[in-house]
Amino acid sequence: MSTPTNAPKRMQPKAVRRVVTGHDATGKAVVVDDGQSPDIEVIEDARIAIADMWRMSSVPTSVDAWERRDPSAPTTIVITGGLNFAILQFDPIPEGTAIDGEAAFADAHVENARHPAMHRTETVDFGIVISGSITLLLDTEDVTLSAGDVVIQRGTNHAWENRGDVPCQMAFVIVDAQSLPSGTFK
Repeated sequence: MSTPTNAPKRMQPKAVRRVVTGHDATGKAVVVDDGQSPDIEVIEDARIAIADMWRMSSVPTSVDAWERRDPSAPTTIVITGGLNFAILQFDPIPEGTAIDGEAAFADAHVENARHPAMHRTETVDFGIVISGSITLLLDTEDVTLSAGDVVIQRGTNHAWENRGDVPCQMAFVIVDAQSLPSGTFK
């Protein structure tokens, strides 16, 4: 069976090298891990790849803490009471390609939103564009970000759309946060 010519190609996530430092038995600073992220998930329905780089289940944490995601468990970006550091790759979405935002963001999907991948999490997300460009869609406006730009996403409805022709890579630190009481939005 052949693939339709208008079907998007399968994602090819860019390898991300992760270097982790620590201490040897004498207390000297050393490299304890050097290699590709051991945990990369591709969500074809949303054209997103997530390289889970580091996670902490609580903050503050011990400098010796080393937590790994259970590969048999579903991917979760939000670590309750903690934080997650991840590199996300957003591939361009060919015109006419359907996006299944509910499949990609099941726990955080926003119903009846202006974009199928609109979602909201109770987090403060620190994002920096590493390469490419990306459009951040909010309830009433769009903002295009390019390499070197930073966004601080504070628990708002949002979606990401790569309107360019090359993949966009972003680094995120996603910190669990308390929601605002109704009517106190700033």
